[in-house]
Amino acid sequence: MPRKATLLLAAACLLVAIALRVPAAPRYLYYEDSINFAQAVERYDPRHLVPQPPGYPIFVLQAKLLRALAGSVENAFLLGVIFATAIALFSLAMLARTASGEWTPAIALTAFGNPQDRERALAAGFNLHVPKPIDPLALTTLIAGLVGRSRPS
Repeated sequence: MPRKATLLLAAACLLVAIALRVPAAPRYLYYEDSINFAQAVERYDPRHLVPQPPGYPIFVLQAKLLRALAGSVENAFLLGVIFATAIALFSLAMLARTASGEWTPAIALTAFGNPQDRERALAAGFNLHVPKPIDPLALTTLIAGLVGRSRPS
């Protein structure tokens, strides 16, 4: 996809995300977790459960950066949701584009581990079936192996 078309797609995804998220945005923090995260933006201290364990340092850092742009914690959270929605929409559009003409490797991660579940996953088009619990290192190795493969004949 040419660079200009990619940028236009990204801009369209951002506009759709804004159109989807802004009208449904709450005017205040009403959920215990969102209040706890807002407190963490002001004073991050997981030892005192601000926010709750495991502390979510990346999320809190993102909220602090977005608050500098948005002016308030509520608006920072909204911006975070808008950006995440736009990224998800863009990713889905790019995946659909890839899937329409190119081979897209896929792993079925399921809670089901019997042979019939594996057969169903492979019949549905997945390249591999991995039942839970999942070892992150083993999953990373499987992904690296799939990415390096060429399209099956």
